[in-house]
Amino acid sequence: MATSVPSGIPDALQARRWQTVLDSARDAIISIDADGRISLFNRAAETMFGWRAAEILGQNVALLMPSPYQEQHDDFLRRYRETGEAKAIGRIRFVEAKRRSGAVFPIELSVSEARVADDVVYSAIIRDVSERVRLQSALGERLRQQESLAELGVAAVQDGSPTILDEAARRLADGLGTDVSGVFERLPAETTLRLRAGVGWPSGAIGSLEMTAADTGVDAAMTEAEAQAPHVPGALRDLGAVAALSVPVGNAEQPLGLLVVGSRQARVFEAHDVAFARTMAGLLAGALSLEQAGHALRRERDFASGLVETAPVIVTVLDPTGHIEWFNPHLEHLSGRCLEHCWGRDWFEVFIPPREHERARSRFARSLAGHSRRGTVEAMLTRDGHERLIQWHDTVLPDGGGGMRGVLAIGLDVTDRSRAEQDLQQRQRLADIGALVTRIVHDIANPLAGLSMLAQRVLRRVERAPTEPVRSVGDAARQMVETAHRLERLVGEFKDFAREQRLHLEALDVRRFLEETAAFWRLEAGARGIDLQVQSILEPLTLRGDADKLRRVLDNVIKNALEAVGEAPGRVRLGACRTDGNRLRLSVRDTGPGVPANVDPFSLFETSKPSGTGLGLPVSKQIVLAHGGGMTLAADRPLGTVCTIELPLDGPAV
Repeated sequence: MATSVPSGIPDALQARRWQTVLDSARDAIISIDADGRISLFNRAAETMFGWRAAEILGQNVALLMPSPYQEQHDDFLRRYRETGEAKAIGRIRFVEAKRRSGAVFPIELSVSEARVADDVVYSAIIRDVSERVRLQSALGERLRQQESLAELGVAAVQDGSPTILDEAARRLADGLGTDVSGVFERLPAETTLRLRAGVGWPSGAIGSLEMTAADTGVDAAMTEAEAQAPHVPGALRDLGAVAALSVPVGNAEQPLGLLVVGSRQARVFEAHDVAFARTMAGLLAGALSLEQAGHALRRERDFASGLVETAPVIVTVLDPTGHIEWFNPHLEHLSGRCLEHCWGRDWFEVFIPPREHERARSRFARSLAGHSRRGTVEAMLTRDGHERLIQWHDTVLPDGGGGMRGVLAIGLDVTDRSRAEQDLQQRQRLADIGALVTRIVHDIANPLAGLSMLAQRVLRRVERAPTEPVRSVGDAARQMVETAHRLERLVGEFKDFAREQRLHLEALDVRRFLEETAAFWRLEAGARGIDLQVQSILEPLTLRGDADKLRRVLDNVIKNALEAVGEAPGRVRLGACRTDGNRLRLSVRDTGPGVPANVDPFSLFETSKPSGTGLGLPVSKQIVLAHGGGMTLAADRPLGTVCTIELPLDGPAV
């Protein structure tokens, strides 16, 4: 490509520019005259060849060439001048060059010719390709190893590990020209090796002959470098071997065995012999690892099969449409149904009560979408029509091709446990009601005595002066009304606690439910100067629950939070999020003083408020428990209280 030089630039400046270009070039640039004498030698050439420009300028360029090019180069130039036949000019060639040290190295050479007046100048751009050649050589060696691996791999696929071990032993003996070769496998005893395959061994030795690792000259763990003559293992000496080579198979983390070869003639195994044996050991390591992994897999499979067959838990596999692929004997025993009659049938039609079909299918769809069940309790039908409560955990089964084969579900029968828990709750409830009756007697006795005294006072006044106005007994009448209202509220709270929680379930939009509840209480919060907000909810959440009863729970908790904060400044925050196991977590946080350490807010009649009855939170917790959830009250950070309510999004278990 021609270049132009702007006019008006001094020659000295142009010369400095070209020198800068030459010095910064990464490739060597060398120019010679018609006789082969060097006229230009840039900085990269100095680095590449080890000559300084001042030393080599004017010297014949053949000085940079190895034999026979060094002796032939002058003839090449002469022939080119006479015939015009170019061997190097105008093309890229791969040849060899010689450094000042005498070392020969490969280069990529590009030569061009230029004429200046009557003189001719040959310029060469030279690139050191030593690294490229080294990489190509390494790739070639790697390719040969891969070809060997492929050949042995074919044998392994066709006939299994014994064949590949026999083939490796044969190749090892042939490749190294030895009389004996052997593949020894490390036994569980760790220091003992058994002959698995070999060449040149007596009949019956393969599969039975054993030797210790110490006898091989390699350390007991079989991880150190190979050992060779003059050390010859005793098993090889018995066969007349006077030279031997032992190479470990595997590594420090997984020592698998040993390759050994023996020769009946004195010899020294060269580096390439050792490299060949190491390569073979690497190939065998994969085969032995695969074989041992297969044995381990079969043992684990047998163990897992035995566990699944005998464990007192349900194990079932459903395809993506919910049809039965397999279940274990425990489900047969529990349900009275056999796999043979259930295979291929719809799980939900066979095992789920009709009222729960929609919910169960919805949960299954969520499991397929990656939201596995973690402890969800569902009703299951037995053959005789009874229902069992099963606690499920499941996971998606991949098909190996990026899709899914179906769902693996593990179920635990919690029917008896649930009944025991219900019995315990019933006994606790009866105890609470007993305490409630005692408290009623105590709390109502004094107001009733006061009402009786007020009523007697009014009656005496009427009997004493029946015709006079009743204005004088107005205060007493008002006290009677207030006392009656207070008793009515107290009895109402007692009744709320004592009655069974019957739920009317419906689908609730959680965000809307919280916003509506917060909107109701913002007027009260604003009057107190308290900031009441609903925190951001990251995803749409739908809860199956009793709207009126859950609203009563939140009303009670928010009212308590506002009363705990008292006056400005203060904050109350409502939040909601999904947790593991398809559950909803509601939280109400305040910046009040917190719950006193000596107060259990969920115990009957426990309260930190002067006018509180101690029934609000116990009633709220009963509602939450009826939904299959839980409720806690704890200190928040850095101050205040957080009330946490956890509920199953799908509603309470049957």
